[in-house]
Amino acid sequence: MLESSLPTVVLPTPETPLSADGGQLHTDTAQLLAPLWSGVLNVSINQAQAHFFAMGGHSLLAMQLATRIRTTFGIQVNLSDLFEHPTLADQAAWLDQQQRGTPMPALVQKPAEAPRMLSYAQQRVWFLAQLEGQSATYNMPTVLELQGALNTDALRQAFCQLIERHTSLRLCVPAVNGEPSVEIL
Repeated sequence: MLESSLPTVVLPTPETPLSADGGQLHTDTAQLLAPLWSGVLNVSINQAQAHFFAMGGHSLLAMQLATRIRTTFGIQVNLSDLFEHPTLADQAAWLDQQQRGTPMPALVQKPAEAPRMLSYAQQRVWFLAQLEGQSATYNMPTVLELQGALNTDALRQAFCQLIERHTSLRLCVPAVNGEPSVEIL
């Protein structure tokens, strides 16, 4: 075993957790936004003048933050919005202004137009289904752990809205005269 002649350097333990400098979180929006930032940046955020990019944020983390903001506030957030409002106070003020504006549009079913042709990948899957019969080859099992009480009516309604909105989830490809035919249920 080789021994190093270099001395071991131990960094001191920080006295306080990492946090941003600046004013207090005065608005409800800022108080809701701070934990979202903390979760993405893995840093304690408790000041209104915290700057997302100065605290280690980058475009990939900004995308995660945009998704969390969208989920929490129900407001469409683009990456450019986060670059234009990089401090917690600026984002909170911008979100307050957006909440007073028009809400996100409701999910509505778009007119169903069946594609006339299958892609090569779809043709392959259809051919294999004809050749082999039913198979679980392309099934993707997923397990979700839910915490708290399950609202089965809300879950059922969410699945129904998802199926109504996305034509691909209602697409069938039956064989007609030995050829694939596209049908939307």
